[in-house]
Amino acid sequence: METIRLLHSLWLAAPDKAVSAGQPLDWLMQNVLTHHLPEALDEELPPDAFRLLPFVKTNDPLTLVCATLFLASVYGRVGEEVVLDHYQLIARWLDDHEDEEREDFAADKSNILRALCVHPVYAGEAASIKLVAWLAQSQKESGLWPKPIPFFVTLNTLSRLNSETAHRLWLRAIPLLETTQRKDGTWGLHDHEWNTFLVVEALKNKKCL
Repeated sequence: METIRLLHSLWLAAPDKAVSAGQPLDWLMQNVLTHHLPEALDEELPPDAFRLLPFVKTNDPLTLVCATLFLASVYGRVGEEVVLDHYQLIARWLDDHEDEEREDFAADKSNILRALCVHPVYAGEAASIKLVAWLAQSQKESGLWPKPIPFFVTLNTLSRLNSETAHRLWLRAIPLLETTQRKDGTWGLHDHEWNTFLVVEALKNKKCL
């Protein structure tokens, strides 16, 4: 988790510094991207493990894979065999568990879409299209999504996707930004800086800034 957190922070601070991330990213990929999703970890991750990261604490092994794929993609490792294999793996996992009604499955879907949205190929593949359609069905008239789909992370994810449906969901959510912005310019009940960064980056992605 510490390696994931620091790699994410380095990418935010200096996204062009891929060379300095090589060794820790290699280590992370070697330990997380195995041939099969790990069945279990030595211990469960703490509830705040993914705080200030664009992922939701849920199915620990799957979330770690999604976070690692996200980092591999943003650092330009999109074409490596192990990365492509695991993108296919999470897409199959999504198909295999599509009919499950676990309460936390929404969080799993959110994490999978977050990993897919930064890959130049998988962002437009069937799994992404299916998950955006699911978000469309889940979105409330207010623009919110039910828990545990994180609003600010989802808004940021949609800003990275080039599809009419994603754009339509984005437009539905925009009024909430106007009505929920705090007097100091930030958003969210907690972690104001992080939530505000997600909003500002999303606005930049949509060329609103």
